Amino acid sequence: MVRTADFDQDGDLDVVVASFDLIAWYENLDGLGEFSDAIPIQEGKGQSFSLCPADFNNDGHIDLVVSFFDADEVQWHHNLGDGTFVNQLLDFGLLIAGGVSAADLDGDDGMDIVLGVTNGNGLYWIENLDGLGTFGTRIVINASISQSRAQAIGDIDGDMDILTNSNGSSYLSWYENVDGLGSFANQHIIDPLGLYENYVYLFDINGDGDLDVLSAALSNQGRELVWHENLTILGVEDNDLENRVSIYPNPVQNKLIIESDLAIYNVSIFDLVGRLVLEEKESVNQIDLSAMTSSVFLVKIET
Repeated sequence: MVRTADFDQDGDLDVVVASFDLIAWYENLDGLGEFSDAIPIQEGKGQSFSLCPADFNNDGHIDLVVSFFDADEVQWHHNLGDGTFVNQLLDFGLLIAGGVSAADLDGDDGMDIVLGVTNGNGLYWIENLDGLGTFGTRIVINASISQSRAQAIGDIDGDMDILTNSNGSSYLSWYENVDGLGSFANQHIIDPLGLYENYVYLFDINGDGDLDVLSAALSNQGRELVWHENLTILGVEDNDLENRVSIYPNPVQNKLIIESDLAIYNVSIFDLVGRLVLEEKESVNQIDLSAMTSSVFLVKIET
């Protein structure tokens, strides 16, 4: 497992590596990719499984959380500020600890931790109680999910939600943070055919302003690398204007037709840099656009 972060606060990205019996970081000496020899963080603990860099005590220094495959525990490593780390036990008795991720799940400005179980069942989060690295006990997100080896945390629909794999059940799913305070809803399955997906990510892949899902699998019958478009912009249950306003044709030749069972009192048309090019307060059901140059425009309809 490899991650990057500025561990020594010199303005460039360093590298941290977790391998068998060794967790170490490599200093980026010149900011151009010339690295130091390995600087040990912890040795002799056993096989580490996952690691996550973040500032867990709000001191401005990037710390590290690590889960261990052999030791059945999770530790966080406090960065004193110069890349010197102090190891602290976070959780244990997980059978075999799996993926770890970090984000402020409850909106209190403290980095909380999400963790899964590699050879068993369970997906949990641990609250950073004071924002200073004092952690509570495990809170169950899903006690039955099998082999949650990887997670990603991001704003899928309005707050910090959780994306995770399930190698035991072979699916990819997400959990909605329903109140922004760490109360997670039932599982939403994204891909029921997600076989052996060991890596999951949240990126805006198509540039439409929301986070899409990217997954990578060791072997998935020709679906080793898959992305899923996020279509959750406004749910139908929240949209009481569904199918009540329509405009056509698109593209427009001469007249734009607007049909609505709501009273329309204003129509504004803007170009793509936001300039108002036409406004109509009368005859709003048919608007003559024949004099406009060919382009793409935005239509604002006020009811």
